[in-house]
This record gives sequence, C-alpha cells and structure tokens, in this order.
Amino acid sequence: MHRYRSRKGEKLERTQISLSKEERALIQKVADKEGVSMSYVIREAVRHYCTDPDSEDPWERLMDIVGVIDTGDPRSSVDHDKVIYG
Repeated sequence: MHRYRSRKGEKLERTQISLSKEERALIQKVADKEGVSMSYVIREAVRHYCTDPDSEDPWERLMDIVGVIDTGDPRSSVDHDKVIYG
C-alpha cells in the first residue's frame, strides 16, 4: 500500500474510487479554480460531508466564509464599512 502526506503533513492511504464523467469534470473544475489537486478536493468534500457541524470549532466554520466575496476593490478589507454601507 502506498502512503502519502497531505499539505498538513498527515499520512494518507491510497484509495481508488469510480466517478462518472460529469462528477470527475466537476471535481477537476473546482481543483483548477482553487489551484489544488483533485485528491485534495475529494478529501475536503469527504471531511465536509462526514463531519458533524456541531462538533466542529465554530471559529473554523467562520473562517470558511472569509474571502468568499470579491468586491473587485483591493482596499475592501481596509475600507469594509464603505463597501458594506456605501
């Protein structure tokens, strides 16, 4: 059995899965957009799907939404009141 390490340094075990063309294309699209591997996208999806949201650290859940809005303004993090309230 091959063993790998993730970006976080955790030991990984190789697993084979079967996907439809559409599923594979969806994963590849996310991987390309995020600049990560398809394996990373799948691992994150498994963690998200299998984790009880109540058991997760609330700060971690909050950090999931940081940066999800792109205002196009490079100063939006500094001038956030102007972006939010006008």
